[in-house]
Amino acid sequence: MTNKATSTPHKIFQFLALGFIFIVLPGGSWYYLNEGYNYRKAILEELDQDLGTIPNFQLPNQNNKVITDKALRGKVAIVNSLSLPPSVSEQAIIQQLVKVQDQFDKRDDIVFLTFTKAAAQEEVASYFKTLDVKRNKNQWHFLTGTDAELVQIEQKMALPASLQNSVTNNSTMVIADSSSTIRYVYDFREKEAVKKLIHHIPNLMPRPKEKEGIRKSKEMGDTEE
Repeated sequence: MTNKATSTPHKIFQFLALGFIFIVLPGGSWYYLNEGYNYRKAILEELDQDLGTIPNFQLPNQNNKVITDKALRGKVAIVNSLSLPPSVSEQAIIQQLVKVQDQFDKRDDIVFLTFTKAAAQEEVASYFKTLDVKRNKNQWHFLTGTDAELVQIEQKMALPASLQNSVTNNSTMVIADSSSTIRYVYDFREKEAVKKLIHHIPNLMPRPKEKEGIRKSKEMGDTEE
């Protein structure tokens, strides 16, 4: 009687264990894989837009080094505008962007551009030093130029009219792929904008094979020039 009594719970345990291994685990794995697939699909659909391109430019950065649009070749670009001294809302936006840059500062295929309206280049250099950019400061360029140059760049971006209203108060952030095509526009006054940007960046990064092709294309372009 004792053996039969103890064997029954043992069989039930074996049955439950096998059910967990062959039914629950595969089902759970399928669910999470499917959720991941749908999540990535939704992000790629968000980024499947052509909202213009980052135009040609040639402007000094915070280190007084001239940066051109060639710096964007093969890289994901996050671009915004800033006026110095910054307003309270602009300062909050830049601090949010500092947190984003801090998460991706080890990547060499991302570049941050901030077109900065300032009275003098020294003002740009001084302001950049106040930011808590911990590492890879060369990944972020605070570019400055004349009012006419900055307006021309803004106009050449040719964002849809529905997206241009917030450009003037510098709350707009754009992300461009490795071909400098603008894929999404964010209003950084919205709470979800930062989170969305962080999710979008990895999905625009060139894959290893793409990076190799971009590298060879860049080398050929440099040779031709």
